[in-house]
Amino acid sequence: MNNGFENLRLGVGLAHMAPGAVIRVFNCDGSELVASACPAADLDICELRMMVAAGRGSCWSALESWMETTGISGVGTVGGSLQDCGNGLYRYWNEGREQRWFATTLSPAEIVEVLDRIEADESVNEVMDVTLKPDFALHVTTVCIQAADRELDARLTDPAMSVYGACLAEELTKSTLNDQHDSKESN
Repeated sequence: MNNGFENLRLGVGLAHMAPGAVIRVFNCDGSELVASACPAADLDICELRMMVAAGRGSCWSALESWMETTGISGVGTVGGSLQDCGNGLYRYWNEGREQRWFATTLSPAEIVEVLDRIEADESVNEVMDVTLKPDFALHVTTVCIQAADRELDARLTDPAMSVYGACLAEELTKSTLNDQHDSKESN
């Protein structure tokens, strides 16, 4: 699938799950529209989520048409309560505790498999608690990582980046296998 729509799907999934998050999307005229749960937002995040979920199963040309009809030409940034740590990993403060959030196209079961492989690394295992928030309509799972102990908050970024990187690698592997499977079927 086109990266533009997939980025929109991941961004909307993340912004929908993280309390107080917003996503900025580009309008066709170059201006930004803000989607969030806030009544002052240009777009309601739940309505945007439903529109993206409805378009998810369509072919890309239909999605392009849908994006043009809604005035959305691309994804800007995710923000609000989420602070960008770089490369799709976000910092969130929950009751004085740091968390790291990201969205992935992996299913919860696939993420658990990734976590099982990573937990062999004691430095990762001792530092974090992981919460999975699946959105079955978008086929996105939002991952929230928190230090197991308040004293470990300062050490959260590296283990969270390890989990995120492992999920990205698994997404790439899965995508490559799907592409190879699709190529064999078309021959």
